Amino acid sequence: MLYAGCGRGHLVDVLSSRGGPVVGCDIVLDQALTDRDGVRFVEGSVEDLPFPDDAFDTVVSTHTLEHVQRIGVALSELRRVAAKR
Repeated sequence: MLYAGCGRGHLVDVLSSRGGPVVGCDIVLDQALTDRDGVRFVEGSVEDLPFPDDAFDTVVSTHTLEHVQRIGVALSELRRVAAKR
């Protein structure tokens, strides 16, 4: 599962507790965020996600799209890396 626009990573822990690995991605990562069992953090823009096509079964993004310059590009990127939903 990808959480795009993870900010300080609060929701990453909630998603991780439901099972399966979670990748948190944000344009600038908070220095307090550290990889741990089942959780990895990657720096990257939602307008140019650093992942291959269909990389994640599920992609989550909350409170993010209102901050991007090119919303159409961001939506295309979220769809591109989502294999299912």
